[in-house]
Amino acid sequence: MKINMNKLRNKAKKAQRRGSGAGARRLDEGKNYFRVLPFPAVKDPDEDYEVVFEAANHYRVSDSVKVYACRNVCWDLWCPVCEAIENLERGDDKDDQKIANELQANFQYLFLGFDPTDDDPSLEILQCKPREFQAIMKIMLDEEESPDLLDKTRGRALVIEKTPAVDKNGKKKKFNGYQ
Repeated sequence: MKINMNKLRNKAKKAQRRGSGAGARRLDEGKNYFRVLPFPAVKDPDEDYEVVFEAANHYRVSDSVKVYACRNVCWDLWCPVCEAIENLERGDDKDDQKIANELQANFQYLFLGFDPTDDDPSLEILQCKPREFQAIMKIMLDEEESPDLLDKTRGRALVIEKTPAVDKNGKKKKFNGYQ
């Protein structure tokens, strides 16, 4: 029996890049290669294709509900958590204000694509935080540098370098640099 060890290593590498249970890929420290593919429009009927899907979750909604997808952001529907936040914010109670702040939706941005450097590339979802999204959009919207980035035939991969911030003692802190 012959086993393709390179293919197996690739799968292990992909599994390390995945987020918590959702199967989405996240940016690693160092260089990341990702070819973004447009997908059929979901929200806007006037658009044929979209490039990014905006999602948001409310966390720690109750003891029994740890994560609740924001219906307003994800599907343009009424969201009971957003309504509760608005009601809490209307009052003058500091505790209510604190609860409203903790319940605010956390945004994430999802791109469809693949890593062209993989030996066996397959479709993946790249999940980005707002700062990562802003850095990617800066690259994508620069038409001089990236004129055909999303072109189906001539398109090319984004090269996103994620660098950690360093404190005064040279220790790594949260990531803050993207190119």
